[in-house]
Amino acid sequence: MSTNSRKFDYETIDELKVEIENRNLKIPLSEDIEILREALSIGSSKAPNRLVANPMEGNDANKDGGPSVLTNRRYRRLAAGGSGVIWVEATAVTKKGKSSERQLYLDKNSAPDFQELVSEIRRYSVGPTGKSQDPYVVLQLNHSGRHSSPDGSPEPVIAHHVDILDAKYDVIDSDYPAISDGELEELQSNYVKAASLAEKAGFDAVDVKACHGYLIHELLTSYNRENSRYGGKRLEDRARFLLEVVSSIREETSDLDITPRINVYDHLPYPAGFGVKKDGSLDRDFTEPSQLIDELESLGIHTVNLGITNPYYEPYIERPYDTPVPGGKLPEEHPLKTIQRNIEITKKISKLRPEVNFIATGFSWLREYFPHLSASLCETGVVGGIGVGRISLADPDYSNQLFSNGYLKRDNLCTTCSSCVQMLRNGDEVGCLTRDAEMYRSSYKRSLN
Repeated sequence: MSTNSRKFDYETIDELKVEIENRNLKIPLSEDIEILREALSIGSSKAPNRLVANPMEGNDANKDGGPSVLTNRRYRRLAAGGSGVIWVEATAVTKKGKSSERQLYLDKNSAPDFQELVSEIRRYSVGPTGKSQDPYVVLQLNHSGRHSSPDGSPEPVIAHHVDILDAKYDVIDSDYPAISDGELEELQSNYVKAASLAEKAGFDAVDVKACHGYLIHELLTSYNRENSRYGGKRLEDRARFLLEVVSSIREETSDLDITPRINVYDHLPYPAGFGVKKDGSLDRDFTEPSQLIDELESLGIHTVNLGITNPYYEPYIERPYDTPVPGGKLPEEHPLKTIQRNIEITKKISKLRPEVNFIATGFSWLREYFPHLSASLCETGVVGGIGVGRISLADPDYSNQLFSNGYLKRDNLCTTCSSCVQMLRNGDEVGCLTRDAEMYRSSYKRSLN
Protein backbone atom coordinates (compact mmCIF):
# COMPACT_ATOMS: atom_id res chain seq x y z
CA MET A 1 0.00 0.00 0.00
CA SER A 2 1.12 3.54 -0.71
CA THR A 3 2.57 5.33 2.31
CA ASN A 4 0.15 8.24 1.86
CA SER A 5 -2.99 6.35 0.93
CA ARG A 6 -5.38 5.25 3.65
CA LYS A 7 -8.53 3.18 3.82
CA PHE A 8 -11.50 4.88 5.39
CA ASP A 9 -11.53 3.73 9.03
CA TYR A 10 -12.54 6.83 10.99
CA GLU A 11 -14.95 5.88 13.75
CA THR A 12 -16.26 9.36 14.52
CA ILE A 13 -16.49 12.71 12.83
CA ASP A 14 -14.18 14.11 15.49
CA GLU A 15 -11.53 11.55 14.53
CA LEU A 16 -11.93 12.61 10.90
CA LYS A 17 -11.56 16.27 11.89
CA VAL A 18 -8.35 15.49 13.75
CA GLU A 19 -6.93 13.80 10.66
CA ILE A 20 -7.88 16.81 8.53
CA GLU A 21 -6.21 19.17 11.01
CA ASN A 22 -3.08 17.01 11.36
CA ARG A 23 -2.64 17.05 7.60
CA ASN A 24 -3.14 20.81 7.49
CA LEU A 25 -6.09 20.46 5.14
CA LYS A 26 -9.17 22.62 4.77
CA ILE A 27 -12.22 20.38 4.48
CA PRO A 28 -15.19 22.07 6.17
CA LEU A 29 -17.59 19.78 8.01
CA SER A 30 -20.84 21.32 9.25
CA GLU A 31 -22.52 19.82 12.31
CA ASP A 32 -25.93 20.83 10.96
CA ILE A 33 -27.07 19.11 7.75
CA GLU A 34 -30.56 20.61 7.67
CA ILE A 35 -29.81 22.82 4.67
CA LEU A 36 -29.72 19.67 2.52
CA ARG A 37 -33.46 19.30 3.10
CA GLU A 38 -34.15 22.60 1.38
CA ALA A 39 -35.58 22.75 -2.13
CA LEU A 40 -33.00 23.11 -4.88
CA SER A 41 -33.62 25.61 -7.65
CA ILE A 42 -32.59 23.88 -10.84
CA GLY A 43 -33.46 24.87 -14.36
CA SER A 44 -36.87 26.50 -14.27
CA SER A 45 -38.09 24.35 -11.39
CA LYS A 46 -37.40 23.33 -7.82
CA ALA A 47 -36.33 19.88 -6.65
CA PRO A 48 -37.60 18.74 -3.23
CA ASN A 49 -34.09 18.67 -1.70
CA ARG A 50 -30.45 19.38 -2.55
CA LEU A 51 -29.34 15.76 -3.01
CA VAL A 52 -28.70 14.76 -6.61
CA ALA A 53 -28.50 11.07 -7.58
CA ASN A 54 -25.73 11.41 -10.13
CA PRO A 55 -25.64 9.40 -13.39
CA MET A 56 -24.22 5.88 -12.91
CA GLU A 57 -24.18 3.60 -15.96
CA GLY A 58 -25.95 0.29 -15.40
CA ASN A 59 -25.05 -1.41 -18.69
CA ASP A 60 -28.39 -3.20 -18.62
CA ALA A 61 -30.45 -1.73 -21.46
CA ASN A 62 -32.65 -3.77 -23.80
CA LYS A 63 -31.30 -4.58 -27.26
CA ASP A 64 -33.05 -1.56 -28.75
CA GLY A 65 -31.42 0.71 -26.16
CA GLY A 66 -34.50 1.18 -24.01
CA PRO A 67 -34.52 0.76 -20.24
CA SER A 68 -34.88 -2.89 -19.21
CA VAL A 69 -36.56 -4.45 -16.19
CA LEU A 70 -33.25 -4.17 -14.35
CA THR A 71 -32.83 -0.53 -15.38
CA ASN A 72 -36.31 0.26 -14.08
CA ARG A 73 -35.54 -1.53 -10.82
CA ARG A 74 -32.52 0.69 -10.20
CA TYR A 75 -34.46 3.90 -10.78
CA ARG A 76 -37.54 2.77 -8.84
CA ARG A 77 -35.29 2.18 -5.85
CA LEU A 78 -33.68 5.60 -6.26
CA ALA A 79 -37.09 7.25 -6.52
CA ALA A 80 -38.33 5.48 -3.40
CA GLY A 81 -35.15 6.62 -1.66
CA GLY A 82 -36.08 10.29 -1.92
CA SER A 83 -33.32 11.97 -3.96
CA GLY A 84 -34.43 15.45 -4.97
CA VAL A 85 -32.87 15.12 -8.41
CA ILE A 86 -32.56 11.88 -10.35
CA TRP A 87 -29.98 12.22 -13.12
CA VAL A 88 -30.53 9.33 -15.52
CA GLU A 89 -27.29 7.86 -16.80
CA ALA A 90 -25.41 8.43 -20.05
CA THR A 91 -27.72 7.70 -22.97
CA ALA A 92 -26.31 7.46 -26.48
CA VAL A 93 -27.71 9.69 -29.21
CA THR A 94 -26.42 7.39 -31.96
CA LYS A 95 -25.59 3.69 -32.04
CA LYS A 96 -22.01 4.44 -33.09
CA GLY A 97 -21.60 6.51 -29.95
CA LYS A 98 -22.54 3.76 -27.49
CA SER A 99 -19.92 2.83 -24.90
CA SER A 100 -21.14 -0.77 -24.82
CA GLU A 101 -23.71 -3.07 -26.37
CA ARG A 102 -26.06 -2.49 -23.45
CA GLN A 103 -25.77 1.24 -22.94
CA LEU A 104 -29.04 3.16 -23.05
CA TYR A 105 -29.85 4.62 -26.48
CA LEU A 106 -32.76 6.94 -27.20
CA ASP A 107 -34.49 7.01 -30.56
CA LYS A 108 -38.09 6.75 -31.73
CA ASN A 109 -38.13 2.97 -31.15
CA SER A 110 -36.93 3.06 -27.54
CA ALA A 111 -38.75 6.31 -26.62
CA PRO A 112 -41.86 4.58 -25.17
CA ASP A 113 -39.67 2.70 -22.68
CA PHE A 114 -38.03 5.96 -21.59
CA GLN A 115 -41.48 7.46 -21.08
CA GLU A 116 -42.37 4.51 -18.86
CA LEU A 117 -39.11 4.98 -16.94
CA VAL A 118 -39.95 8.61 -16.15
CA SER A 119 -43.48 7.61 -15.15
CA GLU A 120 -42.12 4.95 -12.77
CA ILE A 121 -39.66 7.40 -11.22
CA ARG A 122 -42.46 9.86 -10.50
CA ARG A 123 -44.86 7.12 -9.34
CA TYR A 124 -42.44 5.65 -6.80
CA SER A 125 -40.85 8.85 -5.52
CA VAL A 126 -41.49 9.59 -1.85
CA GLY A 127 -39.90 11.77 0.80
CA PRO A 128 -38.75 10.81 4.32
CA THR A 129 -42.30 10.82 5.74
CA GLY A 130 -43.55 8.51 2.99
CA LYS A 131 -45.43 11.30 1.25
CA SER A 132 -45.20 11.48 -2.53
CA GLN A 133 -42.78 14.03 -3.94
CA ASP A 134 -41.92 15.14 -7.44
CA PRO A 135 -38.20 14.79 -8.22
CA TYR A 136 -36.47 16.74 -10.93
CA VAL A 137 -35.52 14.21 -13.62
CA VAL A 138 -32.60 14.73 -16.01
CA LEU A 139 -31.49 12.60 -18.96
CA GLN A 140 -27.79 12.66 -19.81
CA LEU A 141 -27.23 12.67 -23.58
CA ASN A 142 -23.86 11.41 -24.76
CA HIS A 143 -21.59 10.26 -27.54
CA SER A 144 -18.77 8.13 -26.13
CA GLY A 145 -16.22 9.37 -28.65
CA ARG A 146 -12.90 7.55 -28.41
CA HIS A 147 -14.46 5.24 -25.80
CA SER A 148 -17.20 4.02 -28.16
CA SER A 149 -17.69 0.26 -28.23
CA PRO A 150 -21.20 -0.29 -29.64
CA ASP A 151 -20.75 -3.99 -30.38
CA GLY A 152 -18.43 -4.90 -27.54
CA SER A 153 -15.13 -4.08 -29.26
CA PRO A 154 -13.49 -0.64 -29.37
CA GLU A 155 -14.62 1.53 -32.29
CA PRO A 156 -13.17 4.90 -31.29
CA VAL A 157 -14.51 8.13 -32.69
CA ILE A 158 -11.78 10.70 -32.10
CA ALA A 159 -11.77 14.47 -32.44
CA HIS A 160 -7.99 14.80 -32.67
CA HIS A 161 -4.73 12.97 -31.97
CA VAL A 162 -2.86 13.22 -28.67
CA ASP A 163 -0.33 10.57 -27.68
CA ILE A 164 -1.49 10.16 -24.07
CA LEU A 165 -5.08 9.61 -25.23
CA ASP A 166 -4.35 7.58 -28.37
CA ALA A 167 -2.32 5.05 -26.39
CA LYS A 168 -5.48 3.84 -24.64
CA TYR A 169 -6.54 1.80 -27.69
CA ASP A 170 -4.26 -0.21 -29.99
CA VAL A 171 -6.50 0.53 -32.97
CA ILE A 172 -5.66 4.25 -32.85
CA ASP A 173 -2.49 4.88 -34.82
CA SER A 174 -1.21 8.05 -36.45
CA ASP A 175 -3.33 7.41 -39.55
CA TYR A 176 -6.57 6.80 -37.65
CA PRO A 177 -9.13 9.31 -39.01
CA ALA A 178 -10.73 11.96 -36.83
CA ILE A 179 -14.43 12.68 -37.15
CA SER A 180 -14.98 15.27 -39.88
CA ASP A 181 -16.71 18.63 -39.58
CA GLY A 182 -19.48 17.32 -41.80
CA GLU A 183 -20.02 14.31 -39.55
CA LEU A 184 -20.10 16.57 -36.50
CA GLU A 185 -22.70 18.78 -38.14
CA GLU A 186 -24.86 15.73 -38.89
CA LEU A 187 -24.38 14.45 -35.34
CA GLN A 188 -25.88 17.62 -33.89
CA SER A 189 -29.27 16.59 -35.21
CA ASN A 190 -29.06 13.37 -33.19
CA TYR A 191 -28.69 15.36 -29.98
CA VAL A 192 -31.64 17.56 -30.91
CA LYS A 193 -33.86 14.60 -31.84
CA ALA A 194 -32.97 12.83 -28.60
CA ALA A 195 -33.70 15.98 -26.58
CA SER A 196 -37.10 16.36 -28.25
CA LEU A 197 -37.90 12.73 -27.46
CA ALA A 198 -36.75 13.25 -23.87
CA GLU A 199 -39.10 16.20 -23.49
CA LYS A 200 -42.01 14.16 -24.83
CA ALA A 201 -41.09 11.31 -22.46
CA GLY A 202 -41.47 13.66 -19.49
CA PHE A 203 -37.92 14.54 -18.50
CA ASP A 204 -37.47 17.97 -16.93
CA ALA A 205 -34.06 18.50 -18.49
CA VAL A 206 -31.30 17.03 -20.61
CA ASP A 207 -27.61 17.08 -19.86
CA VAL A 208 -25.50 17.58 -22.98
CA LYS A 209 -22.57 15.68 -21.53
CA ALA A 210 -19.21 17.43 -21.85
CA CYS A 211 -17.05 15.61 -19.34
CA HIS A 212 -14.95 12.52 -18.58
CA GLY A 213 -13.24 12.15 -21.94
CA TYR A 214 -16.25 11.62 -24.17
CA LEU A 215 -16.71 13.29 -27.54
CA ILE A 216 -17.91 16.78 -26.60
CA HIS A 217 -15.37 17.00 -23.80
CA GLU A 218 -12.64 15.93 -26.23
CA LEU A 219 -13.71 18.64 -28.65
CA LEU A 220 -13.07 21.20 -25.88
CA THR A 221 -9.45 19.99 -25.90
CA SER A 222 -9.09 19.66 -29.67
CA TYR A 223 -6.22 22.17 -29.85
CA ASN A 224 -4.53 19.93 -32.45
CA ARG A 225 -7.56 19.82 -34.75
CA GLU A 226 -6.48 21.97 -37.69
CA ASN A 227 -8.55 23.64 -40.42
CA SER A 228 -11.78 22.88 -38.61
CA ARG A 229 -14.78 24.84 -37.36
CA TYR A 230 -14.67 22.58 -34.29
CA GLY A 231 -11.07 22.78 -33.17
CA GLY A 232 -7.87 24.75 -32.99
CA LYS A 233 -6.36 27.32 -30.67
CA ARG A 234 -9.53 29.39 -30.11
CA LEU A 235 -12.04 28.27 -27.49
CA GLU A 236 -14.72 29.75 -29.74
CA ASP A 237 -14.07 26.93 -32.23
CA ARG A 238 -13.49 24.13 -29.73
CA ALA A 239 -16.73 24.97 -27.91
CA ARG A 240 -18.72 25.52 -31.10
CA PHE A 241 -20.23 22.01 -31.23
CA LEU A 242 -21.51 22.15 -27.63
CA LEU A 243 -22.90 25.65 -28.00
CA GLU A 244 -24.58 24.90 -31.33
CA VAL A 245 -26.21 21.78 -29.89
CA VAL A 246 -27.49 23.72 -26.89
CA SER A 247 -28.84 26.49 -29.13
CA SER A 248 -30.59 24.00 -31.41
CA ILE A 249 -32.18 22.16 -28.49
CA ARG A 250 -33.43 25.51 -27.18
CA GLU A 251 -35.06 26.22 -30.56
CA GLU A 252 -36.64 22.77 -30.99
CA THR A 253 -38.07 22.26 -27.50
CA SER A 254 -40.48 24.34 -25.48
CA ASP A 255 -40.17 23.63 -21.74
CA LEU A 256 -37.07 21.46 -21.59
CA ASP A 257 -34.22 22.67 -19.38
CA ILE A 258 -30.57 22.05 -20.26
CA THR A 259 -28.30 21.24 -17.32
CA PRO A 260 -24.91 20.16 -18.69
CA ARG A 261 -22.23 18.23 -16.87
CA ILE A 262 -18.89 19.83 -17.73
CA ASN A 263 -15.28 19.10 -16.88
CA VAL A 264 -13.55 22.20 -15.54
CA TYR A 265 -10.18 20.57 -14.77
CA ASP A 266 -8.69 17.45 -16.35
CA HIS A 267 -5.41 16.81 -14.52
CA LEU A 268 -3.93 15.89 -17.90
CA PRO A 269 -1.24 18.05 -19.52
CA TYR A 270 -1.89 20.28 -22.52
CA PRO A 271 -2.93 19.48 -25.22
CA ALA A 272 -4.83 16.56 -23.67
CA GLY A 273 -6.36 18.49 -20.79
CA PHE A 274 -8.95 21.24 -20.33
CA GLY A 275 -8.58 23.74 -17.50
CA VAL A 276 -4.79 23.35 -17.33
CA LYS A 277 -1.95 25.70 -18.18
CA LYS A 278 -0.44 25.34 -21.63
CA ASP A 279 3.09 24.87 -20.32
CA GLY A 280 2.83 21.07 -20.06
CA SER A 281 2.24 21.12 -16.30
CA LEU A 282 -0.85 20.02 -14.39
CA ASP A 283 -1.35 23.49 -12.94
CA ARG A 284 -4.90 24.78 -13.13
CA ASP A 285 -6.04 27.54 -15.44
CA PHE A 286 -9.77 28.29 -15.24
CA THR A 287 -9.79 30.96 -17.93
CA GLU A 288 -11.38 28.79 -20.59
CA PRO A 289 -13.77 26.84 -18.31
CA SER A 290 -15.13 30.13 -16.93
CA GLN A 291 -15.46 31.57 -20.45
CA LEU A 292 -17.34 28.45 -21.53
CA ILE A 293 -19.73 28.74 -18.59
CA ASP A 294 -20.27 32.40 -19.56
CA GLU A 295 -21.26 31.34 -23.08
CA LEU A 296 -23.63 28.69 -21.73
CA GLU A 297 -25.22 31.18 -19.36
CA SER A 298 -25.84 33.52 -22.29
CA LEU A 299 -27.89 30.67 -23.81
CA GLY A 300 -30.08 30.45 -20.71
CA ILE A 301 -28.20 27.77 -18.78
CA HIS A 302 -27.99 28.43 -15.05
CA THR A 303 -27.24 24.98 -13.60
CA VAL A 304 -23.98 23.12 -14.23
CA ASN A 305 -22.99 19.73 -12.81
CA LEU A 306 -19.22 19.86 -12.31
CA GLY A 307 -16.92 17.12 -13.56
CA ILE A 308 -13.21 16.71 -12.86
CA THR A 309 -10.57 14.64 -14.72
CA ASN A 310 -10.87 11.76 -17.18
CA PRO A 311 -11.61 8.56 -15.20
CA TYR A 312 -10.23 6.39 -18.00
CA TYR A 313 -6.77 7.62 -17.00
CA GLU A 314 -6.77 8.77 -13.37
CA PRO A 315 -10.07 7.87 -11.69
CA TYR A 316 -8.93 8.73 -8.15
CA ILE A 317 -8.61 12.43 -9.04
CA GLU A 318 -12.38 12.83 -8.92
CA ARG A 319 -13.42 9.84 -6.84
CA PRO A 320 -10.96 8.53 -4.22
CA TYR A 321 -11.23 4.84 -3.38
CA ASP A 322 -10.03 2.27 -0.85
CA THR A 323 -9.48 -0.51 -3.39
CA PRO A 324 -8.47 -0.15 -7.05
CA VAL A 325 -9.82 -2.29 -9.85
CA PRO A 326 -7.89 -5.56 -10.40
CA GLY A 327 -4.52 -4.64 -11.87
CA GLY A 328 -4.88 -1.06 -10.70
CA LYS A 329 -2.99 0.64 -7.93
CA LEU A 330 -3.61 2.92 -5.02
CA PRO A 331 -2.49 6.50 -5.61
CA GLU A 332 0.34 8.06 -3.65
CA GLU A 333 -2.01 10.84 -2.59
CA HIS A 334 -4.10 10.61 0.57
CA PRO A 335 -7.84 10.63 -0.31
CA LEU A 336 -8.43 13.67 1.89
CA LYS A 337 -5.87 15.59 -0.15
CA THR A 338 -7.78 14.63 -3.29
CA ILE A 339 -11.04 15.80 -1.77
CA GLN A 340 -9.51 19.09 -0.71
CA ARG A 341 -8.28 19.74 -4.26
CA ASN A 342 -11.77 19.12 -5.61
CA ILE A 343 -13.20 21.51 -3.03
CA GLU A 344 -10.64 24.13 -4.09
CA ILE A 345 -11.59 23.67 -7.76
CA THR A 346 -15.30 23.90 -6.97
CA LYS A 347 -14.83 27.02 -4.84
CA LYS A 348 -12.72 28.72 -7.51
CA ILE A 349 -15.24 28.12 -10.29
CA SER A 350 -18.08 29.17 -8.01
CA LYS A 351 -16.27 32.39 -7.10
CA LEU A 352 -15.60 33.16 -10.77
CA ARG A 353 -19.24 32.55 -11.72
CA PRO A 354 -21.34 33.12 -8.57
CA GLU A 355 -24.55 33.55 -10.56
CA VAL A 356 -24.44 29.91 -11.72
CA ASN A 357 -26.00 27.10 -9.71
CA PHE A 358 -23.28 24.44 -9.44
CA ILE A 359 -23.60 20.82 -8.38
CA ALA A 360 -20.48 19.29 -6.80
CA THR A 361 -19.58 15.62 -6.62
CA GLY A 362 -16.89 13.10 -5.66
CA PHE A 363 -17.40 12.83 -1.88
CA SER A 364 -18.52 9.19 -1.47
CA TRP A 365 -15.17 8.21 0.11
CA LEU A 366 -16.31 10.15 3.21
CA ARG A 367 -19.14 7.65 3.78
CA GLU A 368 -21.59 8.84 6.45
CA TYR A 369 -19.75 12.13 6.81
CA PHE A 370 -20.26 13.30 3.22
CA PRO A 371 -23.46 15.19 4.25
CA HIS A 372 -21.42 17.34 6.65
CA LEU A 373 -19.09 18.52 3.88
CA SER A 374 -22.06 18.91 1.54
CA ALA A 375 -23.98 21.05 4.03
CA SER A 376 -20.97 23.31 4.51
CA LEU A 377 -20.60 23.91 0.77
CA CYS A 378 -24.30 24.68 0.45
CA GLU A 379 -24.36 26.95 3.52
CA THR A 380 -21.55 29.08 2.15
CA GLY A 381 -23.17 29.32 -1.28
CA VAL A 382 -20.38 27.48 -3.07
CA VAL A 383 -22.87 25.05 -4.63
CA GLY A 384 -26.60 24.60 -4.79
CA GLY A 385 -26.69 20.81 -4.77
CA ILE A 386 -24.56 17.75 -4.13
CA GLY A 387 -24.14 14.93 -6.62
CA VAL A 388 -24.16 11.47 -5.05
CA GLY A 389 -22.87 8.70 -7.32
CA ARG A 390 -21.46 5.51 -5.79
CA ILE A 391 -23.39 5.93 -2.54
CA SER A 392 -26.66 6.18 -4.49
CA LEU A 393 -25.82 2.89 -6.23
CA ALA A 394 -24.98 1.14 -2.96
CA ASP A 395 -27.76 2.67 -0.89
CA PRO A 396 -30.52 4.19 -3.06
CA ASP A 397 -32.43 5.03 0.13
CA TYR A 398 -29.62 7.28 1.42
CA SER A 399 -31.63 10.52 1.15
CA ASN A 400 -34.67 9.40 3.11
CA GLN A 401 -32.46 7.66 5.68
CA LEU A 402 -30.49 10.85 6.21
CA PHE A 403 -33.55 13.05 6.56
CA SER A 404 -35.45 10.57 8.75
CA ASN A 405 -32.62 9.75 11.14
CA GLY A 406 -30.33 12.75 10.85
CA TYR A 407 -27.43 10.46 10.00
CA LEU A 408 -26.38 7.58 7.73
CA LYS A 409 -25.34 4.05 8.71
CA ARG A 410 -21.96 3.05 7.33
CA ASP A 411 -23.10 -0.56 6.92
CA ASN A 412 -25.45 0.56 4.13
CA LEU A 413 -22.99 2.70 2.21
CA CYS A 414 -20.45 2.39 -0.57
CA THR A 415 -17.11 0.88 0.48
CA THR A 416 -15.27 2.43 -2.52
CA CYS A 417 -14.16 -1.07 -3.54
CA SER A 418 -14.22 -0.24 -7.31
CA SER A 419 -16.28 -3.36 -8.10
CA CYS A 420 -18.91 -1.30 -9.93
CA VAL A 421 -16.17 0.13 -12.18
CA GLN A 422 -14.82 -3.35 -12.87
CA MET A 423 -18.33 -4.64 -13.64
CA LEU A 424 -18.73 -1.96 -16.30
CA ARG A 425 -15.33 -2.83 -17.78
CA ASN A 426 -16.26 -6.51 -17.81
CA GLY A 427 -19.49 -5.80 -19.67
CA ASP A 428 -21.61 -6.92 -16.70
CA GLU A 429 -24.81 -5.33 -15.52
CA VAL A 430 -23.64 -2.75 -13.01
CA GLY A 431 -24.82 -2.57 -9.44
CA CYS A 432 -23.36 -2.68 -5.95
CA LEU A 433 -21.59 -5.98 -5.46
CA THR A 434 -21.34 -5.32 -1.73
CA ARG A 435 -24.83 -4.07 -0.82
CA ASP A 436 -26.90 -5.70 -3.58
CA ALA A 437 -24.93 -8.93 -3.99
CA GLU A 438 -27.91 -11.23 -4.46
CA MET A 439 -28.86 -9.37 -7.63
CA TYR A 440 -25.41 -8.92 -9.16
CA ARG A 441 -22.99 -11.58 -7.85
CA SER A 442 -23.85 -14.28 -10.40
CA SER A 443 -23.31 -12.08 -13.49
CA TYR A 444 -20.06 -10.76 -12.04
CA LYS A 445 -18.75 -14.27 -11.43
CA ARG A 446 -19.71 -15.37 -14.96
CA SER A 447 -17.62 -12.62 -16.50
CA LEU A 448 -14.55 -13.75 -14.53
CA ASN A 449 -14.70 -17.30 -15.92
